[in-house]
Amino acid sequence: MSVVAGYLRELGFFVGEDVIVSARSEDELDVAMTDVVERVLVEAVRLAERGYHVCVNATPGFKVESAYLTIAALIAGVDCIYYMHEAFRDVIYMPAPPLQLKEDYRNAILELENPTSRGEAERRLGRTLLEELIWRRLVEEEGGVVKARKWILRVAKIA
Repeated sequence: MSVVAGYLRELGFFVGEDVIVSARSEDELDVAMTDVVERVLVEAVRLAERGYHVCVNATPGFKVESAYLTIAALIAGVDCIYYMHEAFRDVIYMPAPPLQLKEDYRNAILELENPTSRGEAERRLGRTLLEELIWRRLVEEEGGVVKARKWILRVAKIA
């Protein structure tokens, strides 16, 4: 249990601690960052839907992991992001401005909730948009079938 989590529990907050495995090499970075984004978004959206105010601790991990964690938290619409600032030796609260999903992305992601053949997806969305979604890792493709990733589907449904 982290010191911050213990402190928040003493104040009466519900604190969830989810350990995210760090990338051990450059080859694992993409998988690790996708895991960070998916896990944070799914849990933050789930808690927000239940009426909780959600805050994310961006202190642990490497810089790139903290950056992805912060971005995922902002996309999920968390209420606050905080971290332990080394120089200040204090908890710093960062602004949590709302980020919105582009409308064409949102519509396309909702179209791809269920597995869809690549050809059908290109017909519905256009090749350029589909390629953009795959490149941004919002949609996954396997064996000629495309489908929206679970985390972004959740975001699209609440946007």
